[in-house]
Amino acid sequence: MRISPKLLIIEILAFLAFAILASVGFLAWRLSQGPIDLEMIRPQVERSLTDARGGQPVKIQNLVLEWVRDRGRVEAVAKGFTAMDKTNHVAFRAERAMIALDAGALVGMKFKTRQLRLENGTASVVRSKEGVWTLADMVLAREPDASDKPFDPIRDLNWTTLATPVRALISAGDFEQVELANFRLDIDDQKSGTKWSANPVAGSWSARKDGVAINLDAKLADALVGEPNAIRINIVSDGDVTRAAGKLTLQGVDPMSIARMFGYTGDGFSSGKPASATFSIAATEKGGLQSTKLSLAGVTGSGHFVDQTINVRDLAFDAAYDPATKQITLEKLKIDSDRLSGEFTGSMDATAIMGGDTKSPTPFKLSGTGFTLGFTPVFEAPWIFESAEVEASVSPDARRLTITSLKAATGGLNAAASGEVWLEGQGDAQQLGVKVSAVGTGNITPQQVVAFWPVDLGASARLWVRDRIPAGKATKAVFNVDWPPGANSKGFLPDENLALEFTVEDASVIFLEDFPPVTGVSGVGHLKGNSLVVDVSAGKLDKWQVDEGKIILPRFSPGGAIMDVKVSGRGGLPEMMRVLDRSNLKVASRYGLMIDQMTGTGSVDVHVQHPMLDHVPPDQEKFSVTGGFVSASAPDLVGDFDLAHANVNFELDQLGITLSGSGDFGPAPVSFEWKERTEIGAIEAEAQLTARARATPDLLNAFGLAARNFMQGEAAVELTASGPGGRNFTAITANVDLTHSQLDLEEFGWSKKYDAPAKGTFRYGKGNEGAILTGDIRADGLELIGEGRMDTAGVFQTIDIERLFSRDRVDLRGMVNRKQDGGYRVSLNGPFFDASPWMDSMLNMSSGSASKTAEPVGGPGGPGDPGPAFDLQLNADRLRVRENAEIGNAKVALSIDGEGPRNGTITGQIARGKNLNVGITTTDGARNITAQMDDAGFGARVLLNADYLVGGKLKFDGKFKGSNGEALVTMEDVRLKDAPLVAQLFSLASLQGLADVLSGDGVMFSDINAPVKFVDGRIDLPGLRATGPAMGITARGWIAPESSELALDGVLAPSFVGANSVLGVLPIIGDLFVSRQGEGMFAPTYSVRGTFSRARISINPIAALTPGVLRQIFENPAVPPPVAETAPTSAGNR
Repeated sequence: MRISPKLLIIEILAFLAFAILASVGFLAWRLSQGPIDLEMIRPQVERSLTDARGGQPVKIQNLVLEWVRDRGRVEAVAKGFTAMDKTNHVAFRAERAMIALDAGALVGMKFKTRQLRLENGTASVVRSKEGVWTLADMVLAREPDASDKPFDPIRDLNWTTLATPVRALISAGDFEQVELANFRLDIDDQKSGTKWSANPVAGSWSARKDGVAINLDAKLADALVGEPNAIRINIVSDGDVTRAAGKLTLQGVDPMSIARMFGYTGDGFSSGKPASATFSIAATEKGGLQSTKLSLAGVTGSGHFVDQTINVRDLAFDAAYDPATKQITLEKLKIDSDRLSGEFTGSMDATAIMGGDTKSPTPFKLSGTGFTLGFTPVFEAPWIFESAEVEASVSPDARRLTITSLKAATGGLNAAASGEVWLEGQGDAQQLGVKVSAVGTGNITPQQVVAFWPVDLGASARLWVRDRIPAGKATKAVFNVDWPPGANSKGFLPDENLALEFTVEDASVIFLEDFPPVTGVSGVGHLKGNSLVVDVSAGKLDKWQVDEGKIILPRFSPGGAIMDVKVSGRGGLPEMMRVLDRSNLKVASRYGLMIDQMTGTGSVDVHVQHPMLDHVPPDQEKFSVTGGFVSASAPDLVGDFDLAHANVNFELDQLGITLSGSGDFGPAPVSFEWKERTEIGAIEAEAQLTARARATPDLLNAFGLAARNFMQGEAAVELTASGPGGRNFTAITANVDLTHSQLDLEEFGWSKKYDAPAKGTFRYGKGNEGAILTGDIRADGLELIGEGRMDTAGVFQTIDIERLFSRDRVDLRGMVNRKQDGGYRVSLNGPFFDASPWMDSMLNMSSGSASKTAEPVGGPGGPGDPGPAFDLQLNADRLRVRENAEIGNAKVALSIDGEGPRNGTITGQIARGKNLNVGITTTDGARNITAQMDDAGFGARVLLNADYLVGGKLKFDGKFKGSNGEALVTMEDVRLKDAPLVAQLFSLASLQGLADVLSGDGVMFSDINAPVKFVDGRIDLPGLRATGPAMGITARGWIAPESSELALDGVLAPSFVGANSVLGVLPIIGDLFVSRQGEGMFAPTYSVRGTFSRARISINPIAALTPGVLRQIFENPAVPPPVAETAPTSAGNR
């Protein structure tokens, strides 16, 4: 059988693959059982490592082959690794080493180490006093001989110096790569006299044809504060070690130690906590240093500049140096501090510094965006810039800064400046000098002006601008300052050292603290070192036009100078009143004026003088506002009356306001002067008013006097008033001349003709405990003099009536006192009082009191509450109660509430030997009224205003609840005379003789008995009975006094020598023939309907012949007997 060559090759490859897989599988299985001992080749490996170290011995305790899990591969692992130096001393040790052998060499049964990883080892490094770094006897590095000089990157980072030891390391061994893991490195620094250690240390060494790489990471144990606690070294070079780049990173380093490396010897910065620093270099063996870069991050602490401490919260920067051009480039500076916060870039020409030139300045550029610059407390708040660029140079001694160009933008302001800043003197005597010229354009707000204004430069003026100019813009500013050191030695900057001219537009200025701001202000300001002047050319105060103004701050320091402000404007009265109403004066609000309906135009001049102090006492700020208005009007100034066609001048200052002028007050011309003192610091304001006017009835009505009811014509009034302000006058005097008026006081029975003299004076005074009102009116036949005292609520407590006189009407004196329950006690005494005008209203049962319900409802003050009672004590020699009825030696003592008298007595003399006694008591809401009069005719005249009763005696005994009640009226020996209605009744009854007697001496009634009921203003007579020698009369029905209506039925019983009624006294027979008391056997019945003036009377003579028991059927059979339900009530109750 012939085998194909392809098949044979496939079979051989399959066998080899199987063999390899089997070998790998066997090796994997064997390694899973544990490491494979390689003791048989350990000597060869030791020789390979010794050769790789250039002949320096290496010893291994044992050698195994094992699976290294964390590296994911099979490696030869040496345990107990020890490296010796040329003198056979231990150079370093490692507990464990991973060894990678050259595979090509193994094929030839040779052992050559290519890679080595050392773990958990120790080594010792010595830095000699000469600056030579050695590991055992192997030189690692050699420092330049410059221990007494600052760090020089060109000299100290010379790659020629560093390349030699690197080449020595490469030539001394045959390793491609060496790694260190978890090493401890002990350093004996003989140069600094310290010993320290690095643990753990990790690193790698890689040397291949394409280049060399060295990496080292170490944590420095036992590092002191400010010393590095971690270090990282990264170096790469080409294969020939002619070009290299390196980086050194230090963690936990003191930034000042970095600064001292570059020659800084000062103490201007104190670190807050360790930072991190990174040095980067690039160099060639021939050209030397090509570039360096220093990066610093995490810097905190505090710096010191002149006498200021600057707290740095965070600082980081990247700076690069190009040795060829001597340029330092600030790639990024990020800082957050008390004085400066933001990000910046820049550059510096370090030619002079690097060349040791001590005469030439060092130019630099710096720019930033979105940063904050703060110089508090010199300035109130930090400055916020959108952008800034500066080109400047600093002198070799760093004591003079020359600004070639400065451009900045902040909050709408674009500024360009140049100048210089320098220091003179040393130590505490060091002083700052500034010389700057700048131009700013854009829209500069008052807040920005204040922000760029030093706090102590004209502090009071600065505060005035801050507080009094809340809005506006300065469109252009030209600034020049020449501030040599010591220029402010007197505490202020002279005018010649600073000049700022700025244009203001659309500004708001508060000229008076209590007034609204003047808006839309335009003008030009001139700020000098110690003064400020602002010329205002236009503005608006509400709708007022400001024509011109000037603000002068003559001196910032020393403090206390008087700032002078003047403003002139013109406009309408309503607009000015609105301005005043928004101030503390609040004229319109206090007086209830309707601003929108006012008219008038005028002009105003404002002058303010304000001490330039941080805190100005209110009494030291002076202002005055003067002006006038023409054709002014104010509607409804008092009541419905307007002030019209007025010309008014006014003066307003810190002491108060004065208004004077003339105009028409309603229909009356008036002239006035009103002063209100509002002096700052006063306990209260003080107002004074003087006015002269001709008062008409309509005008007086507006003041609450119902003059239209009693006055025609006009009165001349002179009024003076004073008080704490507004309408709250505490003292008022009014003199009234009523000569040119016609008066009619009907209640007092007095009247005055036109041109008859009459004058009056009223005085009102109010204090802390109340007020006093006095009045004195005198005229022919009239005298009213009294004084009233009111409490703080304006309620009268006492009224002293010195004289109340009206010819033929009243002549009394007395006192009115308020009681604790709110009622009053009235005591009046005098020779005469005419009460007749009020008798009908007092006796009218349908008056307001008569309509009240019997029982109060709702409690005190509610519906039905009669209110507090007032007590009346009247003693009059003569008390007239009707035109033809007087009470002599009258004594009235009554307690009266809203429903009438509650308790009391009325006594007096009706005529010689005849008296009157009235008693009133109230029990459980019911009033009991009793009266006895020795003249019943007098009682009829008083109660009924009737003259048809003469003589006799009268008794009254009644009980009332509210206006309703019942009473029994009895009279004895009284004559009925001149009674038309009764005379008509007698005539119709054919009793002409009695009618003649009635019109003569009168008909005598020896006994009258009249039960009476008072129901809702109506008088009901259930059964009146009158008997006398000539006649007996009965009556039942009702009378309505308000409407004069009546409805009565009754019987007339003439007496025939007693025979007509003699049977009435006999038992049984009297009941049959007489029937009712007061009637006789022969008695006609009668009926009365209608009114008192037009009564319809009917007589039934047949009833006269009818026995009494049957007589009632003849009593007006066509009309039913009157009853209460069908009777009309008084008009007031319909």
